[in-house]
Amino acid sequence: RVKYGHTRFPVASEQLLASRFLVTAREGDIAAVLSLLHEDVVVFGNGGGVVLAATKPIHGAHAVALLHRPSSARDGAITLTDAE
Repeated sequence: RVKYGHTRFPVASEQLLASRFLVTAREGDIAAVLSLLHEDVVVFGNGGGVVLAATKPIHGAHAVALLHRPSSARDGAITLTDAE
């Protein structure tokens, strides 16, 4: 999302992008994950006190792609949420 509640892409496009991200991340296809991410992407982790998560923002496509490779997600559980 961008400021003031306007969406950047139609919802169907966001769902397709998220689906592609999840599939490529679970498969460990770093090149495919990188192709889906903007070079300046930032990921904020929040395990909700239940699971381990990054305590500081992760900056950059390469760092984010490596974070989401299968060895980083031990149980394969990757969840995307909409940061508003």
